[in-house]
Amino acid sequence: NAALNYGILGLHTCGDLGPVLIKMFVKDAKAVLLESVGCCYMKIEKHFPMSAFIRDVVTSWKLTYTNAELACHAVEMYADRLRTGEQDKLKVHCYRAVLEKLLVSKDPQLKHTILKSVNNAHLLPFHEYAAKATSKLS
Repeated sequence: NAALNYGILGLHTCGDLGPVLIKMFVKDAKAVLLESVGCCYMKIEKHFPMSAFIRDVVTSWKLTYTNAELACHAVEMYADRLRTGEQDKLKVHCYRAVLEKLLVSKDPQLKHTILKSVNNAHLLPFHEYAAKATSKLS
């Protein structure tokens, strides 16, 4: 149907997927709605900055791994977990930091490498978390 309009929906548009959806939306007049919930900004590799102003004029601002990583984490969530006695769920961040330190000591090119997400990591001992998180590394 030539008159068919559609919407583009994205939940957990990890890394470059968010910018790709925006570009798809802009290029197609039949796309009448865009709803995108971005995440994992530290995984953006090709589509930043999208703004010509930021790219051409504000050259002092760069997307570093640190500020992209911080954009993914709300301090309110951490405070709520501490307040409600769920601090053990924050263990995964400690696990990730220790694992990265170990990986980088073995191979510096593994700094900020993308690891596999591990469900219920806070319930696992470190060695099980590490095995699961690195299962897709070559």
